Amino acid sequence: MRKTTVLTLVAAVLLTSACSKEHSNVLVPVNVNVDDFAISQGEFSSKDASTVATYTNVKAITLAFFDENGDQIYSTTQLRAGTTTYETFGSFSLMLPIGNYTMEVLGYANELPATCNSMTEWVFTPDKVRETFVGSQTVTISNTANSVDISAPLGRVVPRLEVFTTDPVPEAVKSVRITYAAGGSGINPITGLSSTNTGCTYLIENPTTTSDGISKFRSHLFLATDQQTMNVTLDALDSEGNSVSHKVVSNVPFQRNKVTQLHGALYSAGVSGSFTVNTSWIGDTNIVNF
Repeated sequence: MRKTTVLTLVAAVLLTSACSKEHSNVLVPVNVNVDDFAISQGEFSSKDASTVATYTNVKAITLAFFDENGDQIYSTTQLRAGTTTYETFGSFSLMLPIGNYTMEVLGYANELPATCNSMTEWVFTPDKVRETFVGSQTVTISNTANSVDISAPLGRVVPRLEVFTTDPVPEAVKSVRITYAAGGSGINPITGLSSTNTGCTYLIENPTTTSDGISKFRSHLFLATDQQTMNVTLDALDSEGNSVSHKVVSNVPFQRNKVTQLHGALYSAGVSGSFTVNTSWIGDTNIVNF
């Protein structure tokens, strides 16, 4: 009796193993559609929601799947300008084996594909951080004769810094370097937060004087928390990269999907004084005078 029981158990294990192996070789059609997604709630100059087709500031969309070990098993990028990379921008069709996955989708204003360092870190080097939307969800692919259709809504995860100088750009100034003391340039799509908190830099090439006699420019970064306060350093650089004007704005508040503005003199020699910082949110835009 015992021998029979043991043989029965062995047979059951072998059958289960065979079925598992058979299922792991089954490829299931998967369709992912990035359609309606949250653009903002009015903080940025755009609608509350839009589609990938109409919101042209999304220049690229990256779709990736990771297995339960965190290993990337699929990744592809559609470039809006590269029409050979897609049939319908924001729609993906692929085949996946049966299993459990983490799906990550990134939509961004960069025209170069994002680089995956790991499931929890994507970076945009050598390009700078631009407007970015992300989404992540757990996906289970089971043995089915039908295709799996997935909707992938995305949300904006960057704050925007807008700088308005009260003085014109001197001829010697060829660029402006913005240095953030915290946050970073890598994004974790699962949390929508920065993968580091050591700060990053953003270079504005060839700033120009507007008809109003000022200069204005903007940049983005990823925050380590939804709201974060940090010092921001502005350096006006000459053609050799030397700083000809240096300003530190202390305790600048940021929040994801919000706009923070800096107003003040940047290039004028001898201009000094204390900075006025408003740490509360003023309507849709946080304004800081420097």
